[in-house]
Amino acid sequence: MSKVLAMIVAITCCASAYSQTPRTAADFEKQGLKNLTIHNYDAAIADFTEVIKLTSTLQKGDSFFSNSFTDDRESGEQVLSPNQVFVIDPRTAVAYMNRGRAHLSKGDVNDAIGDFDRALRISPGMAVVYMCRATAWLMRERSDLAIEDYTKALKLNPEFVAAYLGRGTARMDAGETTSAFDDFDQAVKLAPRDASVYFHRGNANRYSGDARRALADFEYALRLDPKHAGAYSGRGAVLLQRRDFNGALKDYSTAISLDPYLGEAYAGRGYVYLIQGKDPEADADIQRALLLSPTLRPDIESSIRTIKSWRP
Repeated sequence: MSKVLAMIVAITCCASAYSQTPRTAADFEKQGLKNLTIHNYDAAIADFTEVIKLTSTLQKGDSFFSNSFTDDRESGEQVLSPNQVFVIDPRTAVAYMNRGRAHLSKGDVNDAIGDFDRALRISPGMAVVYMCRATAWLMRERSDLAIEDYTKALKLNPEFVAAYLGRGTARMDAGETTSAFDDFDQAVKLAPRDASVYFHRGNANRYSGDARRALADFEYALRLDPKHAGAYSGRGAVLLQRRDFNGALKDYSTAISLDPYLGEAYAGRGYVYLIQGKDPEADADIQRALLLSPTLRPDIESSIRTIKSWRP
């Protein structure tokens, strides 16, 4: 990132920034965020691309994609030449970030990293972009780079609860269990009434093999927020491990009713159906999980093989 920086026009006040921006940029931004929320990722990518086009100018080339960049490192980061991009609106960095989020949700990790890199070249002080890129590194199984980015986010914002949760997850992946739980506990300290922090710590406890503490965290999360879909899905996973199939099925189904886009809940319910010999129902849920969360495919395929090995 330090090799090449995009050429940025200094904007001294918000009024002048927005006076240079066509009103349609705001419309595309609003529409893109709506599409991102409803999981219409292709439409969101198209919307944020329009925002980028309307808030920046390419001095060479006629594309906002790869032919305007050159590969720089193993990550697939692509570097803009200093005379290629002229930013006329601070919204450009946010649009790159949001387009990266849409790519990430689709499972297009390299495209997501590229957009997060561009956002950071334009606005290197955006802690949330470091956090987003760290999540992408986790999906690439590069916990070392994820830890670096989460740490950068925390240097910019020492009370960034989501970054503590993310770094804790990355440290778990790296086998740094003690440091990971330090991060989860710090998140709890900063946000003791936030159900999500207990949900994430519950997942960490589950992955580390402490089902009792995992169950306690998921249940506390549900006391704080009885509509937390992730906590139901997490508790369902613990119950599945304990072979309480009816309890797991109920929790996964509740999670899906609260969040019909939660891929892990469909996968978990699919496993229960598979164990119960309800193959058509299992296949429907598994296919839905893969559609919603393509990055789960390796874990899902491994779990299916394991479950089928149990069956006569």
